[in-house]
Amino acid sequence: MITSINVGTLMVSAVLIGLGLGAEGDVAAYMASRYFPQHSYGRVLGFIYFRYAQGSAVRIFILGQLHQAFGTSAAALIPLLGMIAISIVCLLFMGPYRFTLKYGQVQQFDAQQDNAPHVAR
Repeated sequence: MITSINVGTLMVSAVLIGLGLGAEGDVAAYMASRYFPQHSYGRVLGFIYFRYAQGSAVRIFILGQLHQAFGTSAAALIPLLGMIAISIVCLLFMGPYRFTLKYGQVQQFDAQQDNAPHVAR
């Protein structure tokens, strides 16, 4: 999709990028609410947004340095794809949620008694 000159492919790419950029803040807020207790939610989400902004600022500098060194922006694709792959693996290994929507802590289920997880109130 990156090197395409087909207008339809470019439009689909732009829509997918827009959906991804628009959803990342919502996904971060949702996951912070599920993995951290309610009293830490603001601090954790603030830290996530801080690191996101910091990464955006550093990314511009690094991409500029790579473009200057190699003469093309395509040289930055390999490290970016590697970081995306590492992020996906990290998300896959996060484990089950620790808190419910009402911030009751999720307890591990006992396979000998039944297969349903229990929610502590």
